[in-house]
Parts: sequence; structure tokens; C-alpha cells
Amino acid sequence: MRTYINFIDRFKWVVLGLTLILVLLASFKIGSLTFDGSYRIWFEKDSAILKDYDDFCGTFGNDDTILIVFSDSKSIFSAKPLHAISEVSKALRSLREIASVNSLLNYQYIYANPEDEGDIIVEDFIDLKQTNDEQYLKERENIALADTMIRNYIIDQSGNTTMIAARLAPLDIIFSEASGEKLSAEKVKALRYELVQKIKAILNTQSEKSGYHFYMSGSPVSDAALLDIASHDLSVYVPIAFLVIIVVLYLFFRTRRGILIPLLTVVLASVMTLWVYAIMGFELNNFSINIPIFITAIGIADAVHFYTAWVQLRTSGYDNKKAINMTFRKNLKPMVLTTLTTTIGFGSLISSDIVPMSTLGYTIALGSIMALVLTFVLMPAILLSVARESMPRPIRTVRCWLQEIGYSDFVVKHDIKIAVFALSVAFALGSGILFTKFDSNSIKYFDQDVEAYEAAYYAMDNITGPASYEIIIDSQMPDGIKSPAFLNKVAAFDKALFEAFPEVRFSSSLLDVIHRMHDVMYPEHPQGEIVGSSQNVNAQYLLIYTLSLPQGMEINDKLDITQRYLRYTVQADIVNSSRSLEIIAWCESWWAKEGLSAKLNGQVSMFAKMQDMVSKTLTHSLSQALIIIAILVFLVIRNIRLMVVFLVPNVMPLMMSLGFMGWMGIPINVGIAVASVIVVGLAVDDTIYFFNKFSEARKMGYSPVETFDYILVNSGSAMVFTTLILSATFSVFLLSDFMPNVHFAIMTISTMFLALFADLLLTPALISVMAKLTLHFGLECKSFQQTPQFGQKS
Repeated sequence: MRTYINFIDRFKWVVLGLTLILVLLASFKIGSLTFDGSYRIWFEKDSAILKDYDDFCGTFGNDDTILIVFSDSKSIFSAKPLHAISEVSKALRSLREIASVNSLLNYQYIYANPEDEGDIIVEDFIDLKQTNDEQYLKERENIALADTMIRNYIIDQSGNTTMIAARLAPLDIIFSEASGEKLSAEKVKALRYELVQKIKAILNTQSEKSGYHFYMSGSPVSDAALLDIASHDLSVYVPIAFLVIIVVLYLFFRTRRGILIPLLTVVLASVMTLWVYAIMGFELNNFSINIPIFITAIGIADAVHFYTAWVQLRTSGYDNKKAINMTFRKNLKPMVLTTLTTTIGFGSLISSDIVPMSTLGYTIALGSIMALVLTFVLMPAILLSVARESMPRPIRTVRCWLQEIGYSDFVVKHDIKIAVFALSVAFALGSGILFTKFDSNSIKYFDQDVEAYEAAYYAMDNITGPASYEIIIDSQMPDGIKSPAFLNKVAAFDKALFEAFPEVRFSSSLLDVIHRMHDVMYPEHPQGEIVGSSQNVNAQYLLIYTLSLPQGMEINDKLDITQRYLRYTVQADIVNSSRSLEIIAWCESWWAKEGLSAKLNGQVSMFAKMQDMVSKTLTHSLSQALIIIAILVFLVIRNIRLMVVFLVPNVMPLMMSLGFMGWMGIPINVGIAVASVIVVGLAVDDTIYFFNKFSEARKMGYSPVETFDYILVNSGSAMVFTTLILSATFSVFLLSDFMPNVHFAIMTISTMFLALFADLLLTPALISVMAKLTLHFGLECKSFQQTPQFGQKS
């Protein structure tokens, strides 16, 4: 080790210069990073879920629709709100990104000509020229509130709330045709974001004019919200996180050097990690935007342990180079082990099928190693350059106040009681894991103050369910969707679905059109007959309806080109993804019993199916991390009983946190799953330092009380400090509007503090109990006994 320090001392300016050059190169590459907040980021490119959705869009057109909802306390059926709908619709149609706009005004109302019953009329529902005719509007209102084709979708049951639905055109196609060049994925995402901003401007203008408050939701709105949140988090909360770290470093070290040296190391590690992230071609998302915070919070622990040891040695009289050498000797093994466990925790996420989680795991694992390397290379180079003669200020420790309350004596005296009480509480609280549920509903990724969240729940409370389920039903033959037998099954399915799931609010398909055409053309049909008696009759209905539609309104998005597959759309309330999976399973099972098949699609279904991926990530990644860490610990400790003592205080806090969520009915989402996996790697860090000092104390023959005092003096401050700095840094996530970040912070902070208390109380209590039950601990350490070298209390 002395040779290595001499080498660093000789080439310290080269090390600092090369580091500076690498950081400058990294900064240029980081500037090329792009952001993606769309639904596609969550799935692998070859994901079956993503492929099914792309096939659905290719056949029926995309389901990217922006929903605009507003209310009038008196009635929508009056001149003011109807003209507001008209002006908003006109402005939307002027945007080439919008394929169609549907509202109460252009709803295609089907009825028989009263002057000629054989003449079927399909026309816009509202004639704006008659909006001053109160009798006309009252008639329209009565018709609308009784019309199942629009009630609970375009208009609510009271007639006070309405919706405008703007369906997006395929942006990559229309803009590519205009420019003659294929648009990149980044350009398409930028166009979607710009479109949302254009529509917001339209609605703001109309709001100022009419006084109405317009609520806008839909997947493009959600994607734009994610981008806005990420930009805000990056510009506001990342700096706050660094400010928190600076404050905590100052409170601990009380010198500028104590702030700058550890902080500089982890900041450079963050920059280098983002460089690799950019080189790998990854795009930023609402998780990875926080990479600097993750790397800084994690890397600062090793930097602080290294700097703390150096300060203690310098203030004890060692010269600078020898203090650095001794710091390496005392901290090399625990620092490497803590980095490995943290890397294992994050690295276990690499196997996740959820792309943001796997890339985050890969990147932070790499960043943790990079932070350690810079701690071993850059920190000694800096200390050898700027701290040759100056003496650092002594560090405040937790030794005094813990010893004043007789910490070590208390633990040894009440070891059995502490162990029994702690394990009992952990078991009682942890048993709540049996009741945990998972949730991957994307709208719940937002805080309640976010416009996308507020709009979705406003729509649900006032007009219809904002969650769309796209059910593709296979009639199993070309032109099969016009078969009376098939259509009657669709009607039976519709009735059964509404009876089985109260959260289903509205459904639509070509069955509605055929049913209405049948009622209008044959009003005296037998009771219970809802469609034409033959396939040809139903085909005529669709032909007449299609020929009557104005330009721009078609039914191509309701069926495939062979007319074998029928698109059946359901609007439902926002529910947990577990409930969505029940709806999906029920629908597919219902059609299977009928001898046909149906497949659920659309973005709501995609995120619901992601629940299994979240569950798999938690169980598989967590088990992988625990197994690998257990093996690593055993190779170091080489004592099965001590390994159990090591693992129990680290598994217990996680079980308690997850169990608490189970008892409280809090579902596990992406943020909690990520936190649960990585917190294992973070929590064991303090335990590693505990056992490192424990091993040193035992080799010196210290008694139990002396051993725990020795641990407290040499690692207690750093253990408390690292927990505080990790918690303080991650607490910044509590301010985010991206709820997985908030849940990550809650889960991580609570588990880290539980792990710290376990390390300070349960771990020494278990060791003390084991000392009384066994004659030795392994590693040729004798049983605890009083020695003349160290008093009962240090």
C-alpha cells in the first residue's frame, strides 16, 4: 500500500490533470442526452406487449387521444358552451397533428326523416344556427340524455359536463410525407410535446374568453407532464440535493476542505457515469434524471469514511502520507465490500423487464464502482496536493452522548430482551407482506396537483371513466363482424361486462351503429331483436351509415380491413392494475367460453400487464441480491452463525417496511420495488463497518462492552452520518410530482433508519446473546471475557 501511495504522490498532478480532461470530454457527450417520457420507455424493444400494441395501432390506428372536459353549472345545451365547443374544435382541426375531433356538435345522429320514413338521415347533432332557439336546444338535450351512444361519454347524465375528443394523426407519417424524410423518434416525441403546448394555448385563450376551466387528459398529456416534471426536478431538486449534502458535510466536518474533497469526488463520479450512460445510447427518463443524486448519495458514504479516517489519524499525530496509508489499510476492505453490496443491490435490477429499472440498475452499479475508484485515486491525490502541512479540525462523534446513557452496558445487560422485542415487532409487522398488492397504473405516477392527474379524476367524477380498454374480438371469418350471431354475442358480452364490473362506465363499437340503424329502419322489429336478420342486412346498414358520414369521419378504426376483427372500446374508472387485470382476464375468459377469442389492448392494458413485471422485479431481483450478498458475507466472515447475525438486522427492516404497506393497504409500485431491491445493498453498508470494527476489537481481546464501545468510537459517527446523508439526499425526492420518486424516498428513508437502529441495538444484542451461548465466534477469536487491557467502559 505504501508503494501505491508513493506512486500517487509522484504522479498526483498527472492524476488530477487526466481527471479534468475526462470530465471535460464527458461534459460534451452528456449534452447529447435526450429525454423520453412515453409509454414505450417501460418495455424492451422486442417486448411482446409492445409488439401487440404496435400491431393494434397498425390495424386500427393509434389510441392516442386528447380528452378535453369542461362544465357549465346551468347546462351545456345553451349558446355559450356550445359556441365554446365549436371554437375549440375549429382550432384543433387547424392543427395537422390532429386526425379528428369529436364532440357533442358533430356527433352523427341517426334518425328517420319524419317527412319520408324510408329516408334515413345521419347528420351533426347540433346546428349552431339554432343555438338561440330554446325549444330546439331542449329537444336536443332530451335526446342526448337518453342516447346510450353518447351519454356517459360525450355528455354526462345531468347535461352539465361535456367532452371533446381529439385523436392524434400518426405524426411520423404525416410529417415525413410533408418533408420527404423519415422523422426520428426524438423528433416525433418533440412534436407530441409541442402539440400539447399548442392545445394548452388554445384552451387558455378560450378560457379567458368564456370563463370555463378546461381539463385536458390523455397519453400525450401524460407524456408532456413527465417531461415537465423531469425538467423541473433536474433544475430545482438536483441542486437542492447537492445543497443538502453540502450542509450535512459542513455540520459534520466544519471545514471547506471537508465539504469540497468528498463532494468533488462524487460529483466527478456522477459526470463520468452520465458519460457512460450517453455512450451506451440510453435516453433519460424520470428515474434516470436523478442519476447524479443517486451516485452522489451513494458515493459520498465511501468518501466520508475515507476522509473521516484520514482526519482522525491526522489529528492523532500522523503525518499526511502515513495517515493516507493507514486510512487505506483500515478502510480498504470495508469500502470494497460496501461498494460491492451496493453494486449487487442495483445490479440485480439489470434482469428486470422494465427498461427504466434495468438501465438505472446498470448505471448506478457502474457509478458506485466509479465512485470507489475515484475515492481511491482522486482523494489521495487531492490530499497529497493540498493537505501536506495543514491540520484538519477534529470531527464531532456520537461517542459522548451514547456513552453517557450507557449504550454498551445497556445492550449487553438487556441483550435477550432487545433481541426478543425487536424480532417480535419485526415478525408482527412483517407478516403484512402476505397482504401486499402491486399497482402499475400510470395515472398514479403523478401527484394530485399535476394537470394530467387532476383532469383524469375530474373526468371520472363528472362524466365518464378516463381509462380506455381496447378489446379486439375475433369473429374467426372474413366479414364475420356483420354476422347476426356474432353481433348478438357482442351485445350479451356488453351486458355481462357492465353487470360484472361497476367501474365500467361506457362502451362503444359498430354494434351501436348497427343497432341504431336497425331501430330506425325497422322500428316495428320483434322485441329483443337488436340487429339485422342477416349478414347482408347488417352490411347495408354500415354502408348507408358510412355514405352518410361527412368527410373526415370514418369507421375504419372500428374494424380491420377484412372485417374479421371488431374493436370494442370500454371507458372505465381509474382502478389499481390488479383490478384491471381482473377485467382483462374476465373478458378473455368470457369470449373463450363462447368459442371465440378476444385480446385486450391499449395503453391502460399495457401498464396493467406491467404489474407482473414489477412483481417479478421485486421478487427475483431482491432474492438475487440477498443470495449474492449472503455468499459474499460468508466468504468474508466464514462463520455461518455470524452470517445469520449479519443478515437478520438487514432483512428485518425491509420486511417491516413492506409489511407495513401490506397492513395499510398501500400497493407496491415501481418506486417501491426499486427501493426494496437497492436498499438491501445500502443497508448492509453500516453492518459491514460494524463487523469490520468488531473483528478488530475481538482480535485485541476486548470484552463485550469494550468491543461495542470500540465500534462506537471508530465507526459509530460514520454509520450515523452515512444514514443521515443518504436519507437527507433522498428526502429531496419527496418534493417531486413523480410519485414513484416519492415512494422511493419514503421506502428508502424508513428502511435505512430501521436498519441503523437494528445495527446499533439488534446486531450487538444478537452478538452478545451468541457470546453467552457459544464458546467462540470463529476466526480464532475467544469468547468475550474481561481483560486488563481495556476497562469495563472505555
